[in-house]
Amino acid sequence: MRVVRLAFQGVMSQASVASGAGVQHDCRKLLSFYQGKSIGLLGAVTYLRRHVIGGHTVKTNLNSMLVELVCSLAIAGACVVAFGAEFGTDESSDFRLGSREPGKELRTNAVSCLILEQHLLEGYYTEDVDLEDVDAYFWHIFSRLPDEVTIYPSENYFYFVDHVAGRQVWGNIRLPAGRRERGVLSFGYSEFIEFPSGYGQYLSRSKYFTEGDGLVIRQGRDAFEWHVTYNKKTVTFHLYKLSQDPPKLFNLRTNEVFIERTFDESGLQFFLLFNTSSNYFFWVLNEEERVPDTFTVLDKDILVGRRTGFAFWVDGAQPPRKVLATIRRISVNRNDYYDGPFDQLADNYVDQTKISKWMERAIPSVKGRIDKYGYYTDVERPSRVALSCYGTYYTQADILEFVKKAKASPDPYHFISRGGVPLPGELVAQGATNRVGVLGGGSVTNTSDSVSPSQMQSVPVPK
Repeated sequence: MRVVRLAFQGVMSQASVASGAGVQHDCRKLLSFYQGKSIGLLGAVTYLRRHVIGGHTVKTNLNSMLVELVCSLAIAGACVVAFGAEFGTDESSDFRLGSREPGKELRTNAVSCLILEQHLLEGYYTEDVDLEDVDAYFWHIFSRLPDEVTIYPSENYFYFVDHVAGRQVWGNIRLPAGRRERGVLSFGYSEFIEFPSGYGQYLSRSKYFTEGDGLVIRQGRDAFEWHVTYNKKTVTFHLYKLSQDPPKLFNLRTNEVFIERTFDESGLQFFLLFNTSSNYFFWVLNEEERVPDTFTVLDKDILVGRRTGFAFWVDGAQPPRKVLATIRRISVNRNDYYDGPFDQLADNYVDQTKISKWMERAIPSVKGRIDKYGYYTDVERPSRVALSCYGTYYTQADILEFVKKAKASPDPYHFISRGGVPLPGELVAQGATNRVGVLGGGSVTNTSDSVSPSQMQSVPVPK
């Protein structure tokens, strides 16, 4: 209403110069009618232009132009007001952009992550960055970070995607638990291949940075705040704090133990649970936190994430829970953000979760060979036990068949945990005595600490 009043005042001011009291009188009459009847602003100004100003003789062409300019500004003001809160608070409007609910307020400060293809294409055309020089590329990334960042994934990987020289580069900066306290930061990156057909000669580089490289790590106010300084630039890394309380929305069975809560790089959060009868792990979706995905109902008890591709079997026990059953095989092949939660254990809470004890119980052969995080102590390259306790699929038919077989098995959870691989005894019964069985509840894979196990394309051993 204030914009309307100012517009009319402007017209009356020019009308005084142009045509005297006659136009001023009509303007006041129309403004009073506008206030009393709440007619639309655009309609009022259009009426003013056509019937009030047009009905009087202006003194000069210049004054006519000025009056016309004020009318145009008033119309422009109407458009601006249509997008603001003021127009919707003290008068009704004929239309409202941005919402199918007329009474709903527009959120002008709504937050999203907007990625412009323009910037991607411009990055592909650049040749300035030397991807072969790990130190130079680390500084290229580090120097562009804001002063403060947050690491959400629970294994402390800060991921990034870069577009340079015709390549899409995926990488990470990691503050590994147990090593950051000693001033060690890991940095790794590789060329992302959308549809990998083999390992090939793809770009992949990694390095541990320490004080010897001019990098200094200092703890901040607590164990979840770390200051990293390099080349006189300091970035504060905030580690996301996870509650480690047992699930509240469903009950654990008598042979189940809560191990930990995790935050996957897919954005989903999980409960890692352990079956003490048959000694295996399994993953359940944490619905106590917001679930940033939408789901397709593939069957009455099967939901598939449209963004993540994670397929959940809904155990109908009361209250129900969503068990991670199987994930996309293509995500495993290309090591993207949706290759499953196996590589995002809650390392910051290892003294509380005692994860290595449960790993040794699930896979007795690793007893005495791993540290408290699950890293092997008897191999040269950093490797850890990977809890890939779910299947993989290519098609929706694969999902349906996998869950069908799981439900038909003596223990659906155990079937899911071992990815559908038959137990050694079952293999013998099938006459496949020459095959190697999988110990339930986890798989042993080679994952480099500096080359992220979930992002790097050139890990020589599949995860």
